[in-house]
Amino acid sequence: MMLNCDEFPLVYVQDHDHDVPAPGEASWQEEMEALLGRNRPFVILFDTPQKHEHEETQEERREKAIWFKRNRARLTALCAGAIVIESNGPTPMPIRLAARAVGKAFGVEFRFVGDDKAAREVATTILADKVLTSG
Repeated sequence: MMLNCDEFPLVYVQDHDHDVPAPGEASWQEEMEALLGRNRPFVILFDTPQKHEHEETQEERREKAIWFKRNRARLTALCAGAIVIESNGPTPMPIRLAARAVGKAFGVEFRFVGDDKAAREVATTILADKVLTSG
């Protein structure tokens, strides 16, 4: 996983062709820390299912769980929402339910849309609502 912040506050999650960061490449924790360090609201966008299916080890899942637990308050305060772009068709219901459960646990609403244009429109609305409710 890699974060593309070129269009911040829209943050696209992109797939890696490898499991371990290349030399000089930030880890997902470093990328998330940098994102949260901006201290400005953002929306995460997932475009199509991840092509590279890396089966996480128990240790990797544990590390992620600990990081997200420690950073829950910052994530809830800054992440206005998460959008899954279903350009390859509808997301299977078990994945939708899992995404919503994770979102609920971290105070981040997941939405599912058909294309990038719809994702941008929804993201704009979510961000405007976040600014209104926190400002």
